[in-house]
Amino acid sequence: MAPVIRVVIADDSPTVCRLLGSYLTEADGFEVVARTHTGMQTLEAVRAFKPHVVTLDCDLPDMSGLDTLDLLMRHCPTPVVMLSALNSQSADIGLEALQLGAVDVIWKYSPGVDTDLGALRQEILAKVRIAARVKVIRALRMRRPGNEGRLAALAGGQAAPGAEALPPAERVVVIGASTGGPVALRAVLEALPAGFDAALVVVQHMPAAFTRALARQLNRCVALEVREAREGDSLQAGVVLVAPGDRHMVFDTGRKVRLKDGPKISGHRPNISLCMRSAVEVFGLRTSAVLLTGMGTDGVEGLQAVREQGGRVYVQDPATCVVDGMPRSAIERGLADHVAAPEELAALLMRGGGGDAAPGTV
Repeated sequence: MAPVIRVVIADDSPTVCRLLGSYLTEADGFEVVARTHTGMQTLEAVRAFKPHVVTLDCDLPDMSGLDTLDLLMRHCPTPVVMLSALNSQSADIGLEALQLGAVDVIWKYSPGVDTDLGALRQEILAKVRIAARVKVIRALRMRRPGNEGRLAALAGGQAAPGAEALPPAERVVVIGASTGGPVALRAVLEALPAGFDAALVVVQHMPAAFTRALARQLNRCVALEVREAREGDSLQAGVVLVAPGDRHMVFDTGRKVRLKDGPKISGHRPNISLCMRSAVEVFGLRTSAVLLTGMGTDGVEGLQAVREQGGRVYVQDPATCVVDGMPRSAIERGLADHVAAPEELAALLMRGGGGDAAPGTV
């Protein structure tokens, strides 16, 4: 029998605390060890009860949920599922929560928004169960300087007027990621120079509103140009295109982006393997594939296609992953040419295949 998952519920509303508590206690395998209504109460409860998971509201009276999350991760790292109302800042707040170390974000009931409470209940139970299996990786987390600031203030990432035109890509790097991906992506991209000679494509499992915010945030943090992909975009060296949430991304023979609705593949849209297979059909052996942290096996079939065409495969070291399912599956199938931490993968990519390193090494 699986161990009981101990949960601290943090929300400024006693009503919401009771509702979330009922969802958990009426299901098998959960125990609510504390209900808190402020950030300080939450920090104290986590220290006292050492829960497996914290559900944390974004709005608390003494400090924001993001500030509380930041302090939790600094002083008593614990898997956190954030809960946020739907509003104009939701995507930016949710993305910052993921960057700070939250496992996932749930959009809770908001006045005037049609919410399926049964589906919400199932989502909460599923995400808390997943979070309980996650290990918190301190080294890769972003921190809020001075414990302040919001991603909502970030500017979009279009090239400045008169900027030098970038060359068409002769090779492509496709990066796939899921749970824990935003932090690992940032670590990879921050280590690449503005003059990187390949086009980069990112497929991150994320809701539609999040991918634009992810691209904006990355564009402010890295030397490369980063933006959300649009239909008909050309693949250019030194430009990172992020697949829009809820759209599959593939490429035509002219090396242009094609966005497709289509059914989900293995539960995901965008699907990592689909994008990798499309890239290798266009670029052949000049394709590199990178698989980062995430649950499940999406991306593994794509790595196989890249290897079969002579491309190179890079996999995040499972020891540095928030969830190691995807990288571990690739390693177990013998698909990884190189296994390393995210910033070390960037160094290998700059060497165009890892130089003299033996497969499976840094």
